[in-house]
Amino acid sequence: PRSSTAWSTTFFATSTVLRDAREIPEGAVLETDVCIIGAGAAGITLARELARAPCRVTVLESGRLTASRRTQRLLRGDRAGVPYFPLDWIRTAALGGTTDQWGGQCRPLDEIDFEARPEIPGSGWPFGRAHLLPYYERAQAICQLGPFDYDAAAWRDPATEPPLPFEGDRARTAIFQLSPPVRFGLTYREDLARAAGVTVHLGASATELEVADGGRTVSHVRVACFRGPRFRVAARLVVLAAGGIETPRLLLLSNRVHPAGLGNAHDLVGRHFMEHLHLDGGTFEPGDPAFSPALYQPHLVGSTCIKGALVLSPETLRQEGLLGYSALLESRRPTGLSPWRRVARRLLPDGVLWRIRTRRARRLRNRGWEPAGRGALQRRPMTLTVHTRMEQAPNPESRVTLGTGLDALGRRRVRLDWRLAALDRRSMRRALAILGEEVARAGLGRWEAGLDGDDLRWPVLPFGGHHHMGTTRMHPDPRRGVVDEHGRVHGTTNLYVAGPSVFPTVGYATPMLTIVALALRLADHVQARLA
Repeated sequence: PRSSTAWSTTFFATSTVLRDAREIPEGAVLETDVCIIGAGAAGITLARELARAPCRVTVLESGRLTASRRTQRLLRGDRAGVPYFPLDWIRTAALGGTTDQWGGQCRPLDEIDFEARPEIPGSGWPFGRAHLLPYYERAQAICQLGPFDYDAAAWRDPATEPPLPFEGDRARTAIFQLSPPVRFGLTYREDLARAAGVTVHLGASATELEVADGGRTVSHVRVACFRGPRFRVAARLVVLAAGGIETPRLLLLSNRVHPAGLGNAHDLVGRHFMEHLHLDGGTFEPGDPAFSPALYQPHLVGSTCIKGALVLSPETLRQEGLLGYSALLESRRPTGLSPWRRVARRLLPDGVLWRIRTRRARRLRNRGWEPAGRGALQRRPMTLTVHTRMEQAPNPESRVTLGTGLDALGRRRVRLDWRLAALDRRSMRRALAILGEEVARAGLGRWEAGLDGDDLRWPVLPFGGHHHMGTTRMHPDPRRGVVDEHGRVHGTTNLYVAGPSVFPTVGYATPMLTIVALALRLADHVQARLA
């Protein structure tokens, strides 16, 4: 039971349970070693790793165990530039964050994605892919994936067709592994509840970072609850793990000492917002009537679910000066009733024959056959949709800022101004053209690109992968990045950022595996600092 005598002005966060932040007294101060703001993939991974160290960890999550309309309203914001989804649709305020919307596709970044390429301004990571490999291997288990091997040759399955046999090395097949997918809030909830020294406060929204030491050290995190108390958290280290939109928002809101926002001395916080560009870019009709697209559809190899995609080789990307690009081949099934289904309708009262024949017809259609009458079968022309997923170039004009409206906690809402550059459009069109050239050269079938050269008509509808990256980019030079190579915010002594907002470039691979790998790397660094 809640009692005023059960609390002191300073509350030591040493419990190991998930708590409702509304039970904390008004004006209380929670003391801890590490305060993690956000309980998504990065925040939960970091908390689980730090639970093994002799330190106290406090996690602040604005949502509760599941999303609600009330907490989702806190994520609303304004949009400008390229049409985009409503901001409260594509993020989730709940334990586990937006992993509840995740489709499960995983792949590490390629070596070229870490390189500083002259044709891509702002590209280059402070380290190469080899440095991140040990953390990628650890992230595989957390994301519940198979062996850390993404070579297409290693996943040859006798039950499926081999990869498309391109001539030369301009195009190839890349492999994605698929997680179940892991819902971090559900899968790792018990781990958090049992972790010694870890406390997760639900319904606790960070509103401001208070600074001391001339504005270099975060002394307290101000926290507010919807229709509840306001309190503060004092921590030795603070980690922002709230995603690519909320993290820059909180830095910009913390402007009492630094008028432009914390870590924003060079006006970089919120800039370089990047998304993965998703678009149906055309069609592919295989020339071989026996071709099966099974390799390019989700399927099991042993106990691991994989999926193939068409990509351009690193050499081609360098020669052409293009961004990372991948094409997913998706089956397009004919509409209308087949003869088998018309027969099945007549047999509905029987039931048994209906089930047998419809199942057989479904298997035949999946293999590319269709009934031709009187028991005969014919191979129908197969048309596959080319669904493109491409990286976006770093663009300082694509940015997150503060809007004019206020949310229910009195914070200024966020404003997303998403911009595309000429390199984005050129890469999309040229990548589709190159794949078409390679399909024709190898005699694999007919490839039709669905994009023309009219920049004004692309895109006309919201598109993207719900991947919000780059808004607190990583670079050793504070004039070119918000955080250093360890994720520490430039100009501060104890403030770190975890999550996709630190990506300098994003490649074509989905970001989840890299998010978890960077969180593991940051956990090692934080433990070393605390020691």
